[in-house]
Amino acid sequence: MGALMGAGQLLKKIYFPPFAPVIGSAAAVLNQTAIEFGLLLLIYVVLVNISWTFLLVPILLLLLAAFSLGIGMVLAMLNARFRDVSYIVSVFMNLLFYMSPIIYPISIVTDLYDRHPWLRVYEYNPITAFIEAFRDSLWFLQFPGWGKLAYLTVVSLAVLAVGWTFFQRRSADVSEDL
Repeated sequence: MGALMGAGQLLKKIYFPPFAPVIGSAAAVLNQTAIEFGLLLLIYVVLVNISWTFLLVPILLLLLAAFSLGIGMVLAMLNARFRDVSYIVSVFMNLLFYMSPIIYPISIVTDLYDRHPWLRVYEYNPITAFIEAFRDSLWFLQFPGWGKLAYLTVVSLAVLAVGWTFFQRRSADVSEDL
């Protein structure tokens, strides 16, 4: 989100595609994640039982990168236009952390609030699906399921397509907003 703002002065002086800083920032994070995944693989091989489900992690990482890039493109454009978006996103990210089953399994929530109407929203949160898929592949060493992988693929590609379309439509005016 801040990559576009950081390249604002450069975008005003010379022309280059406005999506370049956003994709460059995402590629840098993906590169760092690949290095961390390599270290995790090394630790798993040496210390922990490893399963074939570990091979799903790069696919899940690419889907998560596509999902994040789509959201990042929309937020980068909104942040260029409305400066307070970054502050709102930081508050929302804290809420999202506690609304997602990162430090607890989703079964705790489903057992406690079985008939609550918001449970479906919680279960279909894409971040929840990503966390559960990573947890299944790395921790429980089991296949997350074709349904979950199909859901993550469709959602990730849809969010990327929406983000790319929104970014392309607004990118002509982005140098004026910066």
